[in-house]
Amino acid sequence: MCIKLSILWRWIEHHKLSGFLPKAQRVLGRPDLFTLFDNQLMKSRSDRDRLIMEAVEKYGYGQKEVADFLGLHFSTISRIVKGRDPKKTGYNIGTLKTGSATLQRNI
Repeated sequence: MCIKLSILWRWIEHHKLSGFLPKAQRVLGRPDLFTLFDNQLMKSRSDRDRLIMEAVEKYGYGQKEVADFLGLHFSTISRIVKGRDPKKTGYNIGTLKTGSATLQRNI
């Protein structure tokens, strides 16, 4: 029985990447968010970001689902998954003037 399950699991892992399996089967056997985001594993922001990317890309969790679980905004999760630092807005604060049209974008 264990041999058949391990063969099935390898087959599922192989075909997850190809999109061959329906989502219901791709998420079969994935860890729940409580297990994935164990406090012992999230010691720093980089650990958290790595786990977020793993949850979305490897285990197929939705960005909104992860955001709701962690108490973050879904756009923060999106920036993390895209590889951008959510703390950096991309604007130079020194040239940002309130009530003015002056706004410089860092590229």
